[in-house]
Amino acid sequence: MKNDPKVAIISTVKGTLEELILFINYHLNIGIDKIILFFDDPNDNCVDHIHSTYKNVHAVTCTDEYWLKRSSHRPELHTERQVINANEGITIAKELGCKWIIHIDRDELIYSSKNFKSVLEKSESDVIRLSIREAIPEIENYKNIFEPRIFKIPNPSSRKLKLAKFLGCKSVFYGDNYFKGHTRSKVAIKITSKIQKIAIHQPLEYDKKNTRFIDTKEIKLLHFDSIGFHDWYQKFSNKPENFSKKPNVKRGAHRKLLIQEFMDAQSKGIQHLHSLYKESYMISQNKIFILSLLKMAEKISINQKLFETPFI
Repeated sequence: MKNDPKVAIISTVKGTLEELILFINYHLNIGIDKIILFFDDPNDNCVDHIHSTYKNVHAVTCTDEYWLKRSSHRPELHTERQVINANEGITIAKELGCKWIIHIDRDELIYSSKNFKSVLEKSESDVIRLSIREAIPEIENYKNIFEPRIFKIPNPSSRKLKLAKFLGCKSVFYGDNYFKGHTRSKVAIKITSKIQKIAIHQPLEYDKKNTRFIDTKEIKLLHFDSIGFHDWYQKFSNKPENFSKKPNVKRGAHRKLLIQEFMDAQSKGIQHLHSLYKESYMISQNKIFILSLLKMAEKISINQKLFETPFI
C-alpha cells in the first residue's frame, strides 16, 4: 500500500544460488522493499547474478578491504561478522529511505497472514520481536530447504512436554529442549536515533529509557534449520573446527551436544551421520499428529508463487 513504511531485510549469506534466489524472490514478493546482502565469501559466484537480476537487492562483497575499514581484520567467528554487517546494513537501509530493518539469516523467512507492513506502521514500538517457528523435516532429502510446511511452536508448558513424552515423542526433545535452533527469534527495528547498535537478535546499544519493545503474534519468523541431510551436513561440518578454536564461546547445552554427536558420528563414517540426522531431526507423521493435537506444532501454508521471480 502507498502509505506503508519502506522495510529492508539484512542478511549475511553463503550458500547455493538456487536457494538464495528463493530467499530473495519470496521476500520481494511479500513486500520487502530492499534486501541488503553481505556475501561472506568474497569470491562468491552468486554476486554477479544478483547484481544483474535484482534492482532492489543491494549486494556487498566482504573482501579483505571491507573488513580492514570496519574491523582491522576479518573476525574469526561468523556471529561477529554478522553483527558488523547488520550495523553496516542499517546505514545502507537509512540511505535507501527505509524506516524499518529486520536482520535475518538465509534459512529464515518472514511470514504473516496479513499485510505485515501495516502491523509495523500501526505499532508505537521501536522494536518488535517476531513470533518464532521452527520447520520440521519429515524426510531425509528435499529439493530446497523451504519445502517443509509443519512447524514447531515455541515454549510449550511443562505439562505439554511431559504429555508429549508420555505419548511417544520423547525422541523429539533434548532434555527439555524442543527447538534445535534458536528460540529468541529476530526483531523488526525502527531506524531511529534511539538505537545506536544492534546484535543478531536485538538492539545492543540503545536508549534504555525511551526505546519501546513489544512481541507480536501477527508476524512470524519461519526458521528452516538443517532441512534435509545435505543442509544439516553443510552446517555442522564447519562447527567442529569452530568449536575447537573457540571452546569458550557461549552455546546452549543442547547445541554443544549436537556438535559433539556430529563429531562422533563423523569419525565413524557416512552411514552413522545419516542415522544421526534421522534420529535427531526427522519427525514421523505419527509424532507430528501428537504434537499438533497438543498445539506444539502447526501447519503453515506458503503460496508457492511467492518463490517465483517478482515483476518489479
